[in-house]
Amino acid sequence: MARYKVTFTVDGSRIEAVKKQVLQAFGKDAAAQVEKVDAVISRADRLSAAASTFEDAKSEVECLRDELQEWKDGLPENLQDGNKASELDDAISELESLLDSMESCDFSNVSFPGMY
Repeated sequence: MARYKVTFTVDGSRIEAVKKQVLQAFGKDAAAQVEKVDAVISRADRLSAAASTFEDAKSEVECLRDELQEWKDGLPENLQDGNKASELDDAISELESLLDSMESCDFSNVSFPGMY
């Protein structure tokens, strides 16, 4: 059976009450992880979170490229010049182009003005 992670935000006065609501809504089979989050997140913190998500995405693209390269490298010799090898080359090339574009993104140059 597949597992899924679902994230959502709810308002509540006490963490135990929120946990109870989650278990009531999703049943005892739901592994409820509830944590309190700050209501106000600064723009800088939001950008930092976006940068972290972006880095995770970049890592995933690198993994995909590497997986396809391993697939291509593992093709039998009689398929090395066939359609599948060509398709793999195209996908690898597109992933490398995407990575090149991602490398040029620099989140550190953004500074937010103060409120006053």
